[in-house]
Amino acid sequence: MMNTAFDDCVREGRAAFRNAGVSAQSHHSHTRGTVQYEGFTAGFNEARHAAHARALDDSLAYHNLSTRDAHIDLAWANRLAARAGQ
Repeated sequence: MMNTAFDDCVREGRAAFRNAGVSAQSHHSHTRGTVQYEGFTAGFNEARHAAHARALDDSLAYHNLSTRDAHIDLAWANRLAARAGQ
């Protein structure tokens, strides 16, 4: 019975983060120190850390995409500027 309550609260914590973000951390009625509170917090933090990791991966992918051809773009812009100056 205790494990089921914990698992339910873990799912509740994950759902709270997905639905309301970090502001949802206090959107529960569990008393601090209880199994329910610990489960909610564990699920919330798990979802928060997963979102953080995805955001870092997306940021790195965007950075790699935007800097991959930077030297080609710069050369093209310099050629264009030189033509405009003639």
